Amino acid sequence: MTAGALALLVAGCSSGSSGTTTSPTTGVSSTTSSTTAAAPKTSTTVQTSAAGCAPEPPSDRPDPYGTQVGWIQMVSSTRGYAVVGRAVVGTTDGRRWTVLYRAPEPPSYVNAPNANDVLVTGPHIVAASSDGGATWTVQPAQPAIRKPHFVNALLGWAVSARALVRSTDGARSWHAQRAPCPVDGVCFDTARDGWLATHRAVFHTADGGAQWTQALVAIDANAAYGSALDLQCSPNAGWVLFGGGNGAAGHEAYVGYRCAASGGCAIVVRNNFMAPAVPGKDGPGASPGPFSVIDDHTAAFVGYTGPVDPPMSIMIVGNDGSARGAVHQVPDPSSPPATPEAVSFTSASRGWLLDSTSSEMHILATTDGGRTWSLQYRGPAS
Repeated sequence: MTAGALALLVAGCSSGSSGTTTSPTTGVSSTTSSTTAAAPKTSTTVQTSAAGCAPEPPSDRPDPYGTQVGWIQMVSSTRGYAVVGRAVVGTTDGRRWTVLYRAPEPPSYVNAPNANDVLVTGPHIVAASSDGGATWTVQPAQPAIRKPHFVNALLGWAVSARALVRSTDGARSWHAQRAPCPVDGVCFDTARDGWLATHRAVFHTADGGAQWTQALVAIDANAAYGSALDLQCSPNAGWVLFGGGNGAAGHEAYVGYRCAASGGCAIVVRNNFMAPAVPGKDGPGASPGPFSVIDDHTAAFVGYTGPVDPPMSIMIVGNDGSARGAVHQVPDPSSPPATPEAVSFTSASRGWLLDSTSSEMHILATTDGGRTWSLQYRGPAS
């Protein structure tokens, strides 16, 4: 992406001007609105027409997507897709995986709003399929897209250069959308209901992003110097995992929250190595791993405690965080030990985990909530 294109994209978050500007080289436009509305007295609302960004401390924090090397998403208990090295693989029975597409470079993310429509993004490409991976349309990623989330075949949001971008044509083009900045993650459950995470804050929208209401400012010590590692949503809630960017004695700071659309956020997992401890909220590992929202009230959290053997573990959190399952080890006999990359659960019992070593990646599956695991697929990491 050129410097001019990057400046144009960021302007969609930081500029106070109105109107529309289009980049002739990237097709990315930045659109702002002149409509304003009064914020409710009980909340902080950021309008799309407001100049600048929601308050954030000066940041040299790590890129939350800087080390992402693969992703997995199950659409149902039988249909799913994953990025494994340069390969996009899929399953139609929840057990056997086949290569659907080999990219010219290792992609980072896969997103499927349904069983047939699939989007894969990497640093320089976007690959899309509308027939379950049988055929693909590939185009340059201009701008570079991180963690796309589509609600149907055409409409989706993503992060690019810490800006919020939206597509209405199935990722063929992207338009900067005004939002609190810098943006670490975005998730929409419907065309109107969505969530957005910045370094230490979570925002909710009920009108497609025309205005954002602040749901959380994370004051926990585990979020003090980090960023939002991942944000996921369900029909009535947003879930976010902050990584603190600091650690000691083999521990890496992290804290996870569940925010209700009706209001209120609560800690659901935490590395209690960071004082003060929050009783009953211990996460499954000494360092943060991926997580998967199962329903409005339930999520699966993976932790990492290297270099112990096995270093990966998982815990199911239910009842909005108050019901906590046992911590189960996730065995992977790889050498060096594998690290978790992504996880996708379709129920509290059935889930899939993607992990990686320096040379290969694996898809593991469980049918009993993480007590036992089986290897379903392995492939080269690059």
